[in-house]
Amino acid sequence: MVALAVATALTLTGCPSGVDWSDYEGTNLIAARPFGATDDAGDALWYFADGLLAGTTDPVSGETAAIDYVVFEEVDSAVYGSLPADAVGPVYRLEVRNLLPNGDFENGTLDTGASWVEADINTDAPVYVSNAALAGTAIAGSHSLSLDFGSSDVYYALDLSSALLDGFPADATYAFRYLVNSNRESFSMEQNNASGPGDASNSDTNNRFRISISSILTNQTLEVPIAGSADEAPTITPRNEILADPSFPYFSFGGYFTQGASVGGTIDNIRIVRSDKNYFLRLPVPFGDADRPNLNANGSYTVSVWIKEDTGSNRFVPSHIALGLDSVPDGTGGETALPVAVPDDVSSWQELSASFNGFPFDTVGTATDTVILEVLIEIGHSVGGANYIQPGSLLMTDPFLEWSPSGV
Repeated sequence: MVALAVATALTLTGCPSGVDWSDYEGTNLIAARPFGATDDAGDALWYFADGLLAGTTDPVSGETAAIDYVVFEEVDSAVYGSLPADAVGPVYRLEVRNLLPNGDFENGTLDTGASWVEADINTDAPVYVSNAALAGTAIAGSHSLSLDFGSSDVYYALDLSSALLDGFPADATYAFRYLVNSNRESFSMEQNNASGPGDASNSDTNNRFRISISSILTNQTLEVPIAGSADEAPTITPRNEILADPSFPYFSFGGYFTQGASVGGTIDNIRIVRSDKNYFLRLPVPFGDADRPNLNANGSYTVSVWIKEDTGSNRFVPSHIALGLDSVPDGTGGETALPVAVPDDVSSWQELSASFNGFPFDTVGTATDTVILEVLIEIGHSVGGANYIQPGSLLMTDPFLEWSPSGV
């Protein structure tokens, strides 16, 4: 199965007619640069921009990463089984990490790195622990979070400043997703400070999200965010984005602002990721390389890669990956990337592709080792905003870059 997306980046210019382009047909222009390839100094050719791995500093924001937000590592055949036909490997795991440990609840506990807070807003008294337990019938896997609050004054909240792997630094932004199967026609959640009743600070909803979903389909599994169904603070767009505020660190099912919509049902696969970063895996591509023709200006470039599901605790198949090219190969901008939907079934290898028309550059006098562009591969699609940014993990192999004279 091949998924194909096409973008027009720049207007094509003419090329001489009658030129023999057969050297490019079916030729992988990055065949000498597979996953795991290194340069003469032993440094990896595939890389992440600074700010994604621990100890590196984002050149734009100036933030030094406290953790690895991404993983790129080789796996063996015990993990991936067999290769797709004609593939040569190696196979690598590409992952954007879920910042919430045990977001799938599959370690058999409610442990997510911090304690959940349970209380009745009107009395500030704890609710029964049985109201928040591992579900006997899970949405996915073996365990889910079960909530059943008869009162709309009850909330069940998690302190993100303690739970998230990166510590929830002030003014960072996060996107979240989760599965819900509600036994009520309404469902609510919000960002709050989990303080006692009557706390005036809870009347200020600026820069904090709240979701109150009405007329929800009961006893059916849905994924939040649900487009067009939420009432949120006006300064938050989209509905599934959190602005980190150390004074309001709680990710709360039920709560202060959404009273009137009690919570009942099952929650699973809570995924939280920074939405103020992009997560491109990058490969610099020089004008010339071993055993292939030089890069050509204009025409059409197609980026392809084989993918397969990557099973494991707190790992998720993303809804999309992004494939693209960067015409400003320094990690600071110039990316042209397209979302490519991941098929519903990736238990076997699937090839995904995206094509881009028009990357003109001056070929006259260009040294063969001059980097002309970068190939981009990303879990999710950061350019598409918070609804496309998501943690996820896939096995990948045999990246391919092909040029054709389409349109020239």
